[in-house]
Amino acid sequence: MFRQKILGVITISSIFIVLLLPVYSKYILFPAYDSFLIFRAEEILKGIGSKMIEKNNIVNPISLTTQLPIHFINDVKHIMETNGFWKVKIFTAEGMIVYSTDMADIGNHTKKNFFPEMFEDNKMRSHIDIKNINDGENLSQKNHYFIETYVPIKRENIPIGAFEIYYDITAIKQSLERLKNNEQKIMAPIILLLLSGGLFSSYLAYKNMSELKRSKEKFQKLSVTDELTGVLNRRGFLRQLDKQLMVINRGNRPALLIFIDLNDFKQINDMFGHDIGDEALRETAKILNNTFRGSDFIGRLDETVIGRFGGDEFAVLVTQLHGLGDSALIQERLEANIMQWNKTSETSYNLSLSVGIAKYSPESPCSADELICEADMLMYQQKQNRKNRRELFGDKQLVSNGLED
Repeated sequence: MFRQKILGVITISSIFIVLLLPVYSKYILFPAYDSFLIFRAEEILKGIGSKMIEKNNIVNPISLTTQLPIHFINDVKHIMETNGFWKVKIFTAEGMIVYSTDMADIGNHTKKNFFPEMFEDNKMRSHIDIKNINDGENLSQKNHYFIETYVPIKRENIPIGAFEIYYDITAIKQSLERLKNNEQKIMAPIILLLLSGGLFSSYLAYKNMSELKRSKEKFQKLSVTDELTGVLNRRGFLRQLDKQLMVINRGNRPALLIFIDLNDFKQINDMFGHDIGDEALRETAKILNNTFRGSDFIGRLDETVIGRFGGDEFAVLVTQLHGLGDSALIQERLEANIMQWNKTSETSYNLSLSVGIAKYSPESPCSADELICEADMLMYQQKQNRKNRRELFGDKQLVSNGLED
């Protein structure tokens, strides 16, 4: 009798667990995953709108009659390209669309009731939306999942306008759906094997949580990695730069921040197409990796940080100099690698870089922004000298060999 009661308790417990897990997954676990996706997206978007407003010196509220500066629109397009956004809208503080990557939206008014409340509590509003859009060359309709985020923009506590940004998470949602389907397939034999259902469901929960963890780690890695070149993106580089500067200060050792710009990138795109332009960016990233991570000259620099800062700009932080802190030697090595690539490459273009190298010393520390600004200024000076030489001697070669002095 006692064993029968135990068996009954185990059976009832197994049934309860089997019935509870799908409910738990549907109403708690997977919604929590959606909340995580929204949180990560909002973290990426946090500050983008306000920084753009400040950068472009927009102090008055955006209106339908006021034309947005062209460089402001270019910044919006640049942010879309570098962050993988599907669509961007710009609103007045009253909710009127004054700019959209879809021209049909301009002039329409938002129907979101929370729009005025955003400016009162100064908080973003996000939700996951499904849109049926054309997919591929066959123009077939396919559901795409987007995190749709409204970002209020205020300056000196005065509402300026708002951004609406669509972030495509279709691939991640599909991965989540596969997890759901796998779970449902496994639930059927658990119901038939009630006696072992409790143990098996515990194993399943552990397995699902492990897969969710890997998915989250993958999403976090994608959020700081440049998809085109495989190096860090701007956000990832800045995060690593802040961390490394703290380590450098504790270890009292110098470092070099190298700011790099790919010369004549627009001409490469115009002459050979964007696919070739993308190839040029990938090859530039390979050269930087070979120079700063696989070079006998520099040594094996595991802590070297390489990132694509945006567009055709790259940045490198060298933290283990091994006494080779001479920026001229590093620039010479980089130039040699570029010239070697131009000599052996079978492409229809050559690579040319402008470089600015700023030295960081813990004895006279500065902020990451100040270090970046110094390296950027040195790079710009080199680029300007190149431009002046071309104007003086004539532009005989569109894309020159190697680094610009």
